[in-house]
Amino acid sequence: MTGRGEAVAELLGPASVDTVVSSLELHQCPLAVTWAMLASMARALRPGGHLVITDSGLQRTRLMRTAFCTVQIPDGRFLLTFAPRTLLRDGSAR
Repeated sequence: MTGRGEAVAELLGPASVDTVVSSLELHQCPLAVTWAMLASMARALRPGGHLVITDSGLQRTRLMRTAFCTVQIPDGRFLLTFAPRTLLRDGSAR
């Protein structure tokens, strides 16, 4: 399956997989799409399943922020902000 994951649960079925992996995709999406993807991924997981996410995070030092921005510029994104929230099992967020 390729493409964005906001339809994972609909395509694979709810509670149908043991593991969902997202690699370097979430930071590419608008925040609303990111939350829709996470919610769909959570719905697709069986009880006790694993959601594995590898993505960019908060750069805590000036050097790391500068290095990250040089990667974001050709990627078409600059100074992305992300408000951490808690994803609940039913796919909702708080």
